Amino acid sequence: MLSYLQAIPTDTIIRTLIVSVLGLSIRFALTYSNQFWASTYHHTLTYVILPVIAMVVTKVIAGNIALALGMVGALSIVRFRNPVKNSFELVMYFALITIGIAATVKMVFAIGLGVFIIFVIIGSSILEKFASKKGKNLYSFSFAEGQHLNTLEIVLYKENKKFSLDP
Repeated sequence: MLSYLQAIPTDTIIRTLIVSVLGLSIRFALTYSNQFWASTYHHTLTYVILPVIAMVVTKVIAGNIALALGMVGALSIVRFRNPVKNSFELVMYFALITIGIAATVKMVFAIGLGVFIIFVIIGSSILEKFASKKGKNLYSFSFAEGQHLNTLEIVLYKENKKFSLDP
């Protein structure tokens, strides 16, 4: 067992850790931006594992056209059984795959892409919060997009016994 671990280059272990942390950082940036759909157990693990899978696939097929074609054929059989809920979720999956592929080619590309994605997600959230304080909306959110639950807010201008908390 130890001989197998010694055969794994330190560079590969470091790349694996970096792409996992980048994926997890993107997931935290999404939840910071009130995209609560990304906070589930399944999405969290997807954001950690998918970049690593893409990196390993890229590493395995690098420089071998026959292996690459075989891998593409095998992977084309596998598909997601559940539909993607929105186009942004699909973009995030492609971003995670690209981070994994870029980490195989040159780590600075993977880190740069991860930082850029985090910057865009958090930056757009900050801009939206700033605009909402000014009474403007930069985005049009669909019903319950990024929300944990739906809330009905009632504003009363005078006291109403039906809505009183006192018995």
